[in-house]
Amino acid sequence: MLRNSDTFRHLVPSVVPLRCEQSTQITIPACASNDQRAYGLCVTLLPAGHCFGSVMFLFDTRGRRVLFTGDMRLSRENLRAIRSLHDSHTGLPLHIDSLYLDTTFVHPDSWLLPARKTSAHAVVRLINEWFSGGGGSVGTRGGGSSGSRGDGATSVKRLVYLSCAGRYGAESLFG
Repeated sequence: MLRNSDTFRHLVPSVVPLRCEQSTQITIPACASNDQRAYGLCVTLLPAGHCFGSVMFLFDTRGRRVLFTGDMRLSRENLRAIRSLHDSHTGLPLHIDSLYLDTTFVHPDSWLLPARKTSAHAVVRLINEWFSGGGGSVGTRGGGSSGSRGDGATSVKRLVYLSCAGRYGAESLFG
């Protein structure tokens, strides 16, 4: 996308690909306008569990550690499973100097969210309700589908089959 934009093409050489739970060293160049010297910044992407591919950013620089969450949805067990948030020698949680919690759900009515499995199954039920008038069905791995005749054929006009081996953070769906 950047390569195709006249406005942003000059940024392409500065883009550094980052992998989840892999620390990447980046050098921040000197800035003559404020007499600042070049310095190193370590960036680690961490799973946020908000949706597939969502990440938090852990920054380490100049002896300080900052965690920016964005929208995230993690349980205590999920947090315990993120190795990059723990000291590699002691296994204890890392000290975070600054935490930026940026969330959509900061509202008194949103403190308790249903489990992802509950939400996913509710979506399947809702889609099945939508299809109920038109002969469609949704099934999940291990759950079958209501339109199956048992002989490998199907009597429905539209069939959506979800085979979800995916995970949100450390929590699996439909498993």
